[in-house]
Amino acid sequence: MKQQLNPLPENRRWLAIWVLAVLFLLGSLLGYEWLLKTRGFKPSVEVTQDLWSWNRSRASQDNALVLVGASRIQLAIDIETLREQWPDKHIASLAVNGSFPMSTLIDLAADEEFNGLVLLSFHARMLEPDYFDMQKPYVDHYHNSAGYLDMMNARVMAWLQSKWRLLHPLMNLHDLLHFFIENRRFPDPPYISFHPDTTASADYQISDVNALRHYFLQSKQRDYQQHKAMNDDVWVDGVQRMMLAIRAIEQRGGQVIVLRFPVGPAHWLLDQAEYPRARYWDVMLLRNPDLKALHFLEHPGWQAFDFPDSSHLDASDKVAFTEQLLSTILLHWPELH
Repeated sequence: MKQQLNPLPENRRWLAIWVLAVLFLLGSLLGYEWLLKTRGFKPSVEVTQDLWSWNRSRASQDNALVLVGASRIQLAIDIETLREQWPDKHIASLAVNGSFPMSTLIDLAADEEFNGLVLLSFHARMLEPDYFDMQKPYVDHYHNSAGYLDMMNARVMAWLQSKWRLLHPLMNLHDLLHFFIENRRFPDPPYISFHPDTTASADYQISDVNALRHYFLQSKQRDYQQHKAMNDDVWVDGVQRMMLAIRAIEQRGGQVIVLRFPVGPAHWLLDQAEYPRARYWDVMLLRNPDLKALHFLEHPGWQAFDFPDSSHLDASDKVAFTEQLLSTILLHWPELH
């Protein structure tokens, strides 16, 4: 007579089911992570207002170095290279993609605790009245809504997103299914990845560079046609407002360096046609001769790079460009070393 096997007790059966379910879930997640990696996806962070606020809180520490601007400084500056040059500084990136930075500069000027160094990515258009407050929602969120736990949660989530492709902001199940239904294929990897420090890197090798360049130049040209440049009086008023913020920072022992970042030749032709250097940049310096300011046209080393989309640097050039930028800054102001 065959001996019958005793069935597992009820609690052990449920334990086995849970273990199998967890193993299946982990296997599925690891498989999805592997799939994204093989398709060229890189980890990327969602730059939320809470994450920006975390960086903003760091800017109020002693000996801070703050990056202020939009996508151009986000994609051009390598934070690790800055840390190697200035290991004692607390570095915070407050740049916001697609958003001019005057609200952030004014907020730093109003912060009595801020006495650090600001690297300000400048474009004459940022002083247009219609663009002055573009980053104000981030500033307001920091002062009125962002609690410490909110900022910590954003920081932890950013760290996790920087490790796992499956947490990519564009890879949530809803958007993924919608794209698949619409296109009957898996999406292509984005060429821009954001980092926990809110800087970004662009890998143009996985993009259609010609299409991107055409899009950027056409959009810029159309935008300039629809929104003409300010007149001289408005420009002078905008410069005065910016200088009031800069002087407030300087009076506390801080410093602001205004940087006109390089762009590709076709992009510069469009900028020059609408905002001629002689009428805007040169007038600003003439009225404020002690302003710390650097223009890429005066520094050939800044122009020795390719700008695949006409406006931004590839990630492969970030370190070299940052080294060129720092070399120029320290050549003009060696006391910053």
